[in-house]
Amino acid sequence: MNRRAYRKVKNAIFLGLSMLATLTGLACLAAILWTLISHGVTGMSWHLFTQMTPPPGSEGGLLNALYGSGAMTLLGILIGSPIGVLAGTYLAEYGRNSRLSTLIRFINDVRLTYATNRPYGTNLPFAFSRISANQTIYSTPTDPRYPYYLQVRSGQAYAAATLSNAFMVDTDGSQFTVKSSDHVHFDTGGQQALGAALAQPFIGVLPVPQLASPAKSGNGWRVAFTGMSGLNYFVLRATSLSGPWLTLTNLFIGTSGAVYFDDPAPPASQAFYRINHP
Repeated sequence: MNRRAYRKVKNAIFLGLSMLATLTGLACLAAILWTLISHGVTGMSWHLFTQMTPPPGSEGGLLNALYGSGAMTLLGILIGSPIGVLAGTYLAEYGRNSRLSTLIRFINDVRLTYATNRPYGTNLPFAFSRISANQTIYSTPTDPRYPYYLQVRSGQAYAAATLSNAFMVDTDGSQFTVKSSDHVHFDTGGQQALGAALAQPFIGVLPVPQLASPAKSGNGWRVAFTGMSGLNYFVLRATSLSGPWLTLTNLFIGTSGAVYFDDPAPPASQAFYRINHP
């Protein structure tokens, strides 16, 4: 068999396998849809759209849920659409090359990159440092670049004031020292001060862990809570609110923003749980 024939045979085999995998997936999807429709149609009635959600075990509908979802969707469209259209028009037509537009696009690009992050989503906190008065190569009034320095500072302040969850660190303090060789870049001490200052906004907006009521799990208790994805949390237990508190485990929260821990041997009398982030 020559090379061309061999490649055609191999292509036909893998094409057939791909078609088989596709048909298998479509068959499973069709089975799921058939089950959903065949069982769901029997539960459809006019009461589903006209009656409120009943207590468990009673008959009723989904009127309150449908109304709430519709009202929130309509309100979001009425508020967000004009703002989105005006902002997009400004960025595309009027402020295409402005420094402020560049900064806003950069912040939004970063947030969209981490849109799956819980619990912030596209409202991920963003911190940036203000161009410093200590950078005297720009901040000297006699320098020809001084008007641009003022423009950048004004644009940064405007972005921090108008963008949600955006924080500007003021670097005019004496601790933000710059290199004497260029009067632009922060020296070692200035970089350390800048790092500490940039960390403060994030510390301030970290969500407080939300601990759910412990649920029975075998002979023990399941402790479930939500927090900031990408962080480690400690689960602590005590027999009294006054302590002492015993660290049971260290848990890492993934992208779901939620995690749980099963305590297999809790105290026989009573137990209190709390979550701590180091």
